[in-house]
Amino acid sequence: MLRTAASCRYGAVVSVRFTDVVDRVSATIDTFRPDLIVTLDGSDGHRDHARTRDAAVAAGREHGIPVWLHCLPQHLMQRWAEHLARDTPDSPYLDLAELGTPDDLHTMHIDTAEHYARRQAAIACHRSQTSPFEALPEELRREFLTTEHLRHAGPADPDRARHRHGRDTCFWDQVECRWSCHPASTSHQPTAAV
Repeated sequence: MLRTAASCRYGAVVSVRFTDVVDRVSATIDTFRPDLIVTLDGSDGHRDHARTRDAAVAAGREHGIPVWLHCLPQHLMQRWAEHLARDTPDSPYLDLAELGTPDDLHTMHIDTAEHYARRQAAIACHRSQTSPFEALPEELRREFLTTEHLRHAGPADPDRARHRHGRDTCFWDQVECRWSCHPASTSHQPTAAV
């Protein structure tokens, strides 16, 4: 991971005690009451992203909520690194070990091509840092931003989830990747916090 003075300045997630980060994520879960959580997988070498992942997974387990990790595919990160090596050969990212999540660990792919233009506009609004996609060739940028690659961080325990049902009335839905209850036992509609 990159270790620079700027990465530990006040305001960085890694500068906050881990339990405080988990508490903040838990408070958000209490407010929104999601059925699942999607968070970064931290495979980009950014310490704040890894810290956020760890806190979201811990809070999800604490609340009995399944957690999905949003992955940066290793094959795309390798192409990004090749592009970076040509344009910025002294980039500290090139010193990192393998970036990205191995492609065979992704368990779900979501086509988001129809949202490409809106996603580009949203990224342009993020003023605190330069987009890693900004200098990429259009073809590679499009590959990064038109398919979501996810992997499941494991099912949550329904005995800790916030509903009245237990293992005898609930089951792990492999298609929805969440705990579900038999139709006669609930009318709950799923929600997600992203």
